[in-house]
Amino acid sequence: MKQKVAIKLCNGLVLPLNKRKEELGYSLSFISNLMAYGYMPNAELADALSELSVTDITSLSEDVMPVIKELTGANVVHKPMYPNFPSQVMNASDEALFVTAQAHYFSKGTWMPTFELNNRPVSYENVKFKELGFVNDGDIAIAIGKILSSADSISSFNKKVVEWAVTSGQPFIMPDAIPFKENVCLLAGLFLENDKWNSSLVKDTTDILRIVTFLNDGDISLASNTKFKSLPRKTRKLLIKDLERVAREEDFVRHGNKWIK
Repeated sequence: MKQKVAIKLCNGLVLPLNKRKEELGYSLSFISNLMAYGYMPNAELADALSELSVTDITSLSEDVMPVIKELTGANVVHKPMYPNFPSQVMNASDEALFVTAQAHYFSKGTWMPTFELNNRPVSYENVKFKELGFVNDGDIAIAIGKILSSADSISSFNKKVVEWAVTSGQPFIMPDAIPFKENVCLLAGLFLENDKWNSSLVKDTTDILRIVTFLNDGDISLASNTKFKSLPRKTRKLLIKDLERVAREEDFVRHGNKWIK
């Protein structure tokens, strides 16, 4: 997950700390594999790669290349109906195309015609490479902090990044303020699940109510009712301690029925 976060959020790779320069050919082979999928290491990263051992380069490749293939869609096998398009379609009769299409649709997409792929000459394109740099834990910590600082709902991938950071112990920078309450609740739930509670998440009375609502799969906007269940004693003690710290009478009045439940 760390390499995926480094590539997607920081445009770089995390390299092993051990340096034991051996054969330059291994690092060049890895770089050529990156280039085949549209990625190019910058000078700093290329120099760092050249100092890695064969074992480290091999391990790095095993971690990075599946991520690169996933990000570029190369992990998906595409099987076109007409592998020799466009000439194959242009040379076929309307009747043949119609019959093939009908057979494919009537089988609900399970039937495909069998055609032999013709040999094609190798062609080259002017590729605009995506540059990769050298990434460390500090860069990842900043990137995760930026996710939590978002004023909008975060993507499913970014939610997985936050979950990975909390569960794995990956350091990240806690922002002074998390403006989007859904992100506060997500982080609070993860902290509670992993015995890493952080009281700084609670700024006011309603934050406690939102967190409890989130833990009960309710609507954290508090616009609708939530079916509250009994929380573990340890969780209740943590939340009550913070509730005592921020409690204001007017906040209880605003959502009186929910607090009673």
